[in-house]
Amino acid sequence: MECATKTLLQKPRDGKTFTFVTADNQEVYTIVKRIGKGKSRAKVYLCLNENKERVAIKTIKIDKQNSDDPTNRCNLIIEGLELVHDHALEYVVKILVCYHYPKGKDKQLVCTVMNYYEHGDLHDYLKAKQMTSEDTVTNIMKQLAFSLSTLHYMDILHRDIKVC
Repeated sequence: MECATKTLLQKPRDGKTFTFVTADNQEVYTIVKRIGKGKSRAKVYLCLNENKERVAIKTIKIDKQNSDDPTNRCNLIIEGLELVHDHALEYVVKILVCYHYPKGKDKQLVCTVMNYYEHGDLHDYLKAKQMTSEDTVTNIMKQLAFSLSTLHYMDILHRDIKVC
């Protein structure tokens, strides 16, 4: 189940849709709303695919504002995404497809289409629950420890773990 990152032939976002055009395919996703924004120029959108199924699309802009070497950083991000996709870990968000749009030497864009989880992330879950049983917290910690241990065994360092 290899995630060969697909190179885009044109800018993917046009207003209310993402249109991913590659050498052999075109996929259109309708943006429902933005559901997240990171400090590193990443944004996450809730979208509908052509079958009206909900997916999350994360866009990561890489340029001189957030990297001395955008091309190298882009390659590292893509390599990490492909490793996570290829190993399909049980407790890690499932990556469906990755796209890369090379805007030039100093500007890159990576788009990742992932499963959408309607109950949100762990932070949202804990915030909604407020009081969580010891058994539930123990189970969550076991899942986190197992996932991190598996990633570390594969020499992958996860830099985006957050709860609060």
